[in-house]
Amino acid sequence: MIEALIAGERDPHLLAGLARGVPRHKHEDLVAACDGRFTATHAAMCRLHLDAYDHTTGKIAELDGLVAEAAAAFEPVITRLMTISGIGRRTAEVIVAETGADMSRFPTPEQLTAWAGLVPGNRESAGKRRRAVTRKGNKHLKAAMVEAAWGASRTRSRIGARLRRLVRRFGRQHAKKAAVATAHTLLRVCWAVMARGEDYREDGGDFYDRREARQTHYLAARYQKDPGTPRLPGHPDRTRPRPGTSSRPPINQRNRQPEIPQASGRSHHHDRAHRSRLPIYCSLPRDGQDPSFVTARIRCPPEADKAAALDALITDHSVTLARSLQRQDRLTVR
Repeated sequence: MIEALIAGERDPHLLAGLARGVPRHKHEDLVAACDGRFTATHAAMCRLHLDAYDHTTGKIAELDGLVAEAAAAFEPVITRLMTISGIGRRTAEVIVAETGADMSRFPTPEQLTAWAGLVPGNRESAGKRRRAVTRKGNKHLKAAMVEAAWGASRTRSRIGARLRRLVRRFGRQHAKKAAVATAHTLLRVCWAVMARGEDYREDGGDFYDRREARQTHYLAARYQKDPGTPRLPGHPDRTRPRPGTSSRPPINQRNRQPEIPQASGRSHHHDRAHRSRLPIYCSLPRDGQDPSFVTARIRCPPEADKAAALDALITDHSVTLARSLQRQDRLTVR
């Protein structure tokens, strides 16, 4: 239409017929817009703008050719990155250009996201962590990942579902905050794809709904009295006693008090995996109280007995304290 105006065409109906795309459905509005005064000065200015646009487009095409030539060695990595929702060829080239596609420099995805600046900043004072903006990082990679997160929000994928969930949680006024958090997740996915050398396997837009359903089923079954409680894949069975032991601690025949089992030589996480994981809250003695008195408040279901709660209190870092309190008859289980 602009080329026809520069050539001297002034018929509004003919100019409106040259429209392409969505404006074709607004023929009457285009006729009204083209019916006006268009002088030779306007034609000269339009010619200057079109020449500048053509020049810029040509330079962009030349740069695209140079980038494609430099990225030819990384074509397999770019192809794998393009399997991720929201990431196109331009974004994949930015990721490869900024990271080098060598994840040996970033042993963990946390280090990559921190280097890119997609993690909260450190704002701590007197032991209190306050709300902070994202830290400084690679601005090119950060901008590309946030743009990719916005693009994935329109897809029925796991990344899009995460952004929509975060927007509902934070509120629409904090949609940009949700986009940065989704960009963090997206960059972690890119790290896994580049580190493992595998294509991305889409989990679907209902990934989080299915995960919540599994967790709800597991938690509902965990607090049942049935010893055959099903477990989630990869989770240890914390509802059954350890092999060779009873549900209650052994009884010392001399003083008839529960005996605190000895701490095993296994790691802290492996030892706690077989115990009943109940939330424990320990309160230190206040002013005027006996300094050796410590109250351990354990939140547990009504059907759980005190012996199981006491066993949950025994961890690798509190065995000595629990023994001393038991000998002094100052261990209180609520």
